[in-house]
Amino acid sequence: MKVELYRLAVASPDDVTPLADLIRTGQIQAKQVSAVIAQNEGDYYARGFTLHMLEELLSEATGETREQLRRRVPMLMIGLAHVGSLCPHLNVFVTVPETRGATEEKRLVIGTGITRDLLPEEYGTMAAVSEVAATVKASMKNAGLEDPTDVHCVYVKVPELTNARLADAQSRSKRVRAQDFRIGAIYSRGAAALGVGLALGELTEGQLSENAICENWDLFSRIAHVSSGIEQTACKVVVIGNAPGSASDLVVGHCVMKDILDVASFKEALRSVGLKFTCCPDSTQLARIENIFIGTGAYVIPTIRGRRHTMQSDFLWAFSGAQAKATANAVIASIMGDTMFLSKSGCEHQGPRGSNLVAVFAKATK
Repeated sequence: MKVELYRLAVASPDDVTPLADLIRTGQIQAKQVSAVIAQNEGDYYARGFTLHMLEELLSEATGETREQLRRRVPMLMIGLAHVGSLCPHLNVFVTVPETRGATEEKRLVIGTGITRDLLPEEYGTMAAVSEVAATVKASMKNAGLEDPTDVHCVYVKVPELTNARLADAQSRSKRVRAQDFRIGAIYSRGAAALGVGLALGELTEGQLSENAICENWDLFSRIAHVSSGIEQTACKVVVIGNAPGSASDLVVGHCVMKDILDVASFKEALRSVGLKFTCCPDSTQLARIENIFIGTGAYVIPTIRGRRHTMQSDFLWAFSGAQAKATANAVIASIMGDTMFLSKSGCEHQGPRGSNLVAVFAKATK
């Protein structure tokens, strides 16, 4: 099999025409779309609108019902791309049969999965940790990823509380992890990240407990990218790595930037996918990069290299995560000469506090 990645610019939350055009002209077979990760502008209304448009497009093209499609193809909406130079776009993964023989090199593969619908009282709990861990392991197996060190990114989208979900739990005399929806989302993301770490062997079951979730920050995954939203009730999982037997033309690598300014580590991620340069990559080398996924955490610590920032203390504190991911995007854009890369916040148990997690996709050298 061969995995292709399409990075498609969009004009508005309802704009799915770039994908529709690829399907209409036969460049993509709709049934071969295996995952979509979108960089959305705006809030959860915009995210839900984009998700609706994608489901409508793909269900019509495949002949599946919306529910069938929803259970088969994870579509993750990553919002708040309304700050700085962030550029809304779609990342479409397509898995196609390939008659060309696979090389001996490890190349790009993906595995996907969707957990059962979680109950509101399970958000941010060990039940969510277990569900995500099991789904990650199953997705690895489906992708042919036997060695966890070959996994370079696990993208997860988890549910958040709503008034209706809170009322449902209360009607059954169940307690949710936190009645404040923002705090509840923090727990939900944190549990999923720990589930990824458990599945990949970065963490052990003995280290994890209900009390450790969003309390023990020494526990984290270096691979997990987790976002949350009300537009779903299950956890959607996309496992990305390199494996033998793949006929893909792409490879993926990753790094942990110690802070938002750690460009040295980012450059090592570029080198890990075969770029060759000393100080900075030239235009020929940069042309090999297909996409970059960035998860940032600068907003959760009060300083950057000893310098105070006010992302969580000024009147825009509610958008501190958006500010941090726009800044991270700009730092990387200054090297790449491009702003259309996927950037997210919500960093609970995703790398050391204040770090960036980065996944880099590139054309293979051979």
